[in-house]
Amino acid sequence: MVSIYKKSLLSCFFVFSFLFAEINSTINFNKDTGLALSNKDGTYINVAQGEGSGSSKEEATLNALANALSKIKGISIDVKQGVNQRAHTYLLGYTNVLDNKIKTAAKGRIDSYEITSVSMDTDTNKYVVSVNVYKTLFKRSEKAHIVIFNDSVFKQLGDNILQNITNELVKSKKFVVLDRSSDKYYKAEKDLLNSDDASSEDLYKLGNVLGTDYMLVFNLRKIGQSSNQSSKLTSLDDKNIRADVVLDYKLILFATKEVKLSDTLTINILVKEADVKSDEMASQKIAKELSSKLLDELFPLYIASVSKEELIFEESLNKGDIYECEGQSSSRVQIISSSAKISHAKILQGSPSLADICKLESQGKKANYELGEGGGVNLGF
Repeated sequence: MVSIYKKSLLSCFFVFSFLFAEINSTINFNKDTGLALSNKDGTYINVAQGEGSGSSKEEATLNALANALSKIKGISIDVKQGVNQRAHTYLLGYTNVLDNKIKTAAKGRIDSYEITSVSMDTDTNKYVVSVNVYKTLFKRSEKAHIVIFNDSVFKQLGDNILQNITNELVKSKKFVVLDRSSDKYYKAEKDLLNSDDASSEDLYKLGNVLGTDYMLVFNLRKIGQSSNQSSKLTSLDDKNIRADVVLDYKLILFATKEVKLSDTLTINILVKEADVKSDEMASQKIAKELSSKLLDELFPLYIASVSKEELIFEESLNKGDIYECEGQSSSRVQIISSSAKISHAKILQGSPSLADICKLESQGKKANYELGEGGGVNLGF
């Protein structure tokens, strides 16, 4: 691997969750249709907006739902027919699960709605109600599906990092990681099951390939010097090299093609000539840095309980890891014990509070470089 680094350098050196939201939820959401929205409970899409009027709030809301549904291709529905929504839910800001009869008639395209405005038309003496209708992509309590793609300039090194990112995300138990790199093997097995040699009892295994929720695309784009005094890689000796790698990544929500996360990192690595272990450790470090960023953004870690000298997280974390917490003030804590579902931490600095958001202290840093003439790079150290 170190020879690859040297060669590369020489060449250019949400139910929806809300758990479907409690009936008395008063959270107002983004009103732009077609956008994916996320909170601590899940991710969902604002499918359409509607407006309706009626002599009661209930009638106006049902008419607004009908108006919203009429804007969705392939749906024709009279939501007032046989619907039993509860009248006390027709208030501004309330988020509700749709009546099962509406969801069935809507062919599963939506499953909940939010009342965004309620007013009285003084000319007609009728209520006017506006709504957003939503479709749940996945709940926080469910594992989102993710596919990882290596779009690296340094393809071979990128493949090693891809495997280690897969390892990290699987171990996190936050995602269902889908494979897209073994298609030729899958096709061979599929052809076998479709042949006369296969048992008919195995045919149920076909047609069950899962689609993805997220696509993670990364690019190991640059490998550069680690010294602030040299334009070359830092050579500790003839067989040891310390370098910075520049890694771009973006997380795309498949349903909408939105880029939910995007960043560029530089990560310092140490590689040794003909040393498999150091090569693998370098790949693991890069993968862990990226995975930690991803998990921190999508699954914020909240302080569940705090006392004078110790606090609790409702997640299994690595003993010894240090976290930076933000809330009413900044603080640093260190994990001192961990079980399957709970971790205890001691306070190193500051005064953390209940519900503060904590992130693993990063060893990486933001990229600080400029592209030079002729495709070169000035890392700015």
